[in-house]
Parts: sequence; structure tokens; C-alpha cells
Amino acid sequence: MYAVHPYILMNWQANLDSLYALIHEIGGAVGQYYAQSAPSYIYSELSVSKTEFCSYVNELLLTKYLLRNKDNIEGISNQSITIKILDFFKDAFFLPYELSIVEMELSMDSLNNRLTSKFVSDTYYKIVNDFHFFDGFAELPINRYNWVRVQEFYVFGYNVDYMESFIYAYQFINRIVNDANSTDLLKELLQQGEYITDQEFMKELNLNRNFIDNIDHFISNLDKEIKSL
Repeated sequence: MYAVHPYILMNWQANLDSLYALIHEIGGAVGQYYAQSAPSYIYSELSVSKTEFCSYVNELLLTKYLLRNKDNIEGISNQSITIKILDFFKDAFFLPYELSIVEMELSMDSLNNRLTSKFVSDTYYKIVNDFHFFDGFAELPINRYNWVRVQEFYVFGYNVDYMESFIYAYQFINRIVNDANSTDLLKELLQQGEYITDQEFMKELNLNRNFIDNIDHFISNLDKEIKSL
């Protein structure tokens, strides 16, 4: 909210899930706080891409901290940390990627077919099967309708925004290790709010590579990181 100090309401459970949720929301809140410095109220609300970029930067910083110190964190096992990090990668990238493929298929199919509930369900279930290993599991017909419960599924392109923001945040985190000035630049850009587009924002941070190349590059790096866990 404009001219109001950011605040967060959450159900704190003193576990890794709560910590990641808090860190994520702090990132977005700080980004919105800086955006209040924009010259005009109209441009003071950050886009989804910029907000999620800030949130993912925070979560990736936490992930790096946990990986560096996992042997010295009292009360949390290495296995718990590994599972949480894998869960974070799944929710931040693989799930939005999976849903964006469903959206793309339905968008193309809509040119020649009526998108009935059955048609959407069959398309959703086929793509989900391609992304997962279901050997040994009994098929439950009701699972074909799980897309109904996906909130972001009804906002076309929303999952792409999430996925893109995470890829750029991943690149940014790997850069600031050797470039302290990047964080100062990020603050300056956030203070411009929506006076600059998402494309200009990422370009100023030198994160302007082709989006498809970003995905290929990210999956390659993420694969190495997952295997190292």
C-alpha cells in the first residue's frame, strides 16, 4: 500500500516452510517499499515479475545460506534441509513450468477445438503424466480435474511470470557474490517503480538474455545443483 510501511500477516510455525514463506514475503514487501519512492503514485505498484524477482532473490539467498551451514544448524537435520530445498525448486520453477505448458497447449488447441471441461481435463492430465513418474500408482479419474484447484491457472501468463522471475533471480544471485554494486543498482531500479518496464528492469541488471536460452541454461545449472544435493 502506498506510503505505508510494509507488513506481513502469516501463520508462523517455527519450521523451514514458515521460514521460506517469511523470507519470500519480506522480499516482495521490501521491493514494494522501495517502489513507493517512484515519482508518481500511479507507478508505485510493482509488477508481478519485479515483486516475485525480489521474493525469489531472498529465497535463493536463504537456500545458499542453508547449504553453506547445514552441518551447523541446531535442531534441523541435513535431510530436512535437502528436502525443503528440493521442494522450493519444485514450487518455484518446475510447477509453473508444467502449468505453463498446459496453458500453451490449451491456447493452441483453442484455435480448432472447443475447450470443454473434459477436453481441458484430458489435456491437463496428459501433460502432468509427462512430467511425473506414475509407475506403481493407481490412476484416480478425479485427478484429471485437479486443474480446477490451481488458482494461477485462470490468469493466463501468470505462471510464465513466476518462472521467468525465478530464472532471473537465480542469475542475479550468482552474480552478486562477486559484484556488491548489483544490490545498490537493484535498489535504485526498484525506486523507479513501474516507470521502467520489466524488460528494461532486467536489462539494466544485465539479465536480458533470450528467455528460451535462459530456460535451457537454468535447467542445466539446476540439474547440477540438484544432483549435488
